[in-house]
Amino acid sequence: MNTLRLTIDQARRIIIRSQMLHARGGGVREVASQLAGIQYDPNPVIHLNQYMVLWNRIPGFAVEDLDREAYRSRSVVEAFTFRRNTFFVPTDEFAIYRKAAESIVRWGASDRIKDQDARDSVQACKAEDRLRDVLSGAQSFTRNELWDSLGVMDIWRERRQRTDPVFPAFNRMLRRGEIIVTGRRRGTFREPEYALKTEVLPGPWPNSDMPEFEARCWVISRVLRSYGVTNVSHIRQITGFKSVEIKDCVEALGSKGEVRRVAIDGMRGDYWTLPECLSGMETEPDRAVLSLLPPMDNLVRDRNWLLWHFGYTFQFEYFRKKQMKWQLSALLGADFLGYIDCKMDRTRNRLIVKTREILTEDAAIHRMIDDGIGRLARFHGTTDVVTS
Repeated sequence: MNTLRLTIDQARRIIIRSQMLHARGGGVREVASQLAGIQYDPNPVIHLNQYMVLWNRIPGFAVEDLDREAYRSRSVVEAFTFRRNTFFVPTDEFAIYRKAAESIVRWGASDRIKDQDARDSVQACKAEDRLRDVLSGAQSFTRNELWDSLGVMDIWRERRQRTDPVFPAFNRMLRRGEIIVTGRRRGTFREPEYALKTEVLPGPWPNSDMPEFEARCWVISRVLRSYGVTNVSHIRQITGFKSVEIKDCVEALGSKGEVRRVAIDGMRGDYWTLPECLSGMETEPDRAVLSLLPPMDNLVRDRNWLLWHFGYTFQFEYFRKKQMKWQLSALLGADFLGYIDCKMDRTRNRLIVKTREILTEDAAIHRMIDDGIGRLARFHGTTDVVTS
């Protein structure tokens, strides 16, 4: 397999285009498919991560647009795909992600092992039947409503979940797509509602008969398409697949001419790309619109990879209770300008800018930052912006 040499600037252009941050457009399902999923995150410092990811890529995006696609038309669905995280993926791709991810170890064992153990346990099977009985019908439940209906609320409140098999049964059924999120309540934390998949999406999941190796290769190809050009360690960090699994899939894809080996000037090791991604390597990214990327955005969530490829990173402490920063990384074209740290004061309906760490004194750049903050405020339904 011939190796294509790229400059770091060419690689950055490919990445930005593949991440849909060059020519913005498309709909929710298109973005979720292109990015190999949009990570759900419950932190409500500003709008939740999934909404911010889409706002940065779809002109005129509103929160209701994702809610409509996920919970009414159901063109996308929430799924446990990579590592321990929930992502929004296209409904017709759910089963492929599910099959590919069955071997990923999370919470002590893979989903495949947990499902096998449950099938061999009478107690576990009865717990799943209890859940099916309660969830049968059109009604959706929050977790608390479900626990109350099952008579296990006291156990839940006392954090004694291991004493009743219904709790792990719920998690198994949720991960394999037998129970799905059908909506989210209004409020800061958008509490999820659950129902049996068959009650809202009759029939089997599309593509549910795809073999595991084929599904894993498909997902790895999707991740490559999402980033345009990357390496095995980055794919491992994003997905949770083992390096040997990724290499086997890359080799299989390469034998069919579906991926190409790449070397990037100044970077060590092999990189990989899809032939379709190379068309953007000479096109400068659009510098007319500033992106403000949240910490869990697909482009920036692996901060080591970000540093190596863009010469920019940030420190992030998710579980810090006081003075936690929620950096929105400012991207213009293929250049990171620094970040702003802000939060939404929902009681007073105002956006508070706590920190503004921009790595240039250029007045035109700072005007674009001001404009970006204004757009962010309007996305949150306010024009009141204050600096703390």
